[in-house]
Amino acid sequence: EEQQPLQQKMFGAHGSGRGITVAEFVRLPRYRPQAIILLLVQVTQQLSGINGVIFYSTAIMSQILPSSGAMITVYISIVNTIMTLIATYLMDRAPRRTLLLTSSISMSVCSFFLAASLGYDIPKLSAFSIIAFVASFAIGLGPIPFLIIPEVVDTPGVASASAFALSANFITSFVVSTMFLKLQEWWGGNVFYLFCIILAGLSMAMNKIVPETKGKTPDEVARSWQSSHTL
Repeated sequence: EEQQPLQQKMFGAHGSGRGITVAEFVRLPRYRPQAIILLLVQVTQQLSGINGVIFYSTAIMSQILPSSGAMITVYISIVNTIMTLIATYLMDRAPRRTLLLTSSISMSVCSFFLAASLGYDIPKLSAFSIIAFVASFAIGLGPIPFLIIPEVVDTPGVASASAFALSANFITSFVVSTMFLKLQEWWGGNVFYLFCIILAGLSMAMNKIVPETKGKTPDEVARSWQSSHTL
């Protein structure tokens, strides 16, 4: 009986059984923790610099494999597909939060080495950093921001939460895509030092805010989140 008010206050069920609108999802206090969690992971996905890495991949890999320039995008896609399959296996066995943080921290490290290798003209290190970056993205920060939506939001709120999350993702993607070319023009490969710092900061934020969701209902996530986090 003591748990019901907590569920309603933090991640509570929508008593009427009807769905809620996106405006209600954003406005209602009981959905505020989910909105913050979803906003954080969606923004982190796009601010990771994944699109910038893919942008650089063809130019960098062409230096390593000059005779296979036309196939480089295919090679990157193959790596992404393989790691996505591995991620599918891991999703049923490893905690979501662990995969998410491992992914973002690994990407931060890869961004650092990519920036350094571009600055010092070390193509092989650049190529390795790109592959490791894409692989790290595929095991966590790629799929998990969407996977956890129904795990942190009760059934009446899932549709609106998904719309909110996708909007945040698309808006951030647009901003990053718009700014990346200009930043790259100003800073060259040093732009990945910026992504390294951003990922490190957002990883710390996720470590503080994002709860473990694997194998839990939204109500169970609410109780575990409430016991260890405050906003």
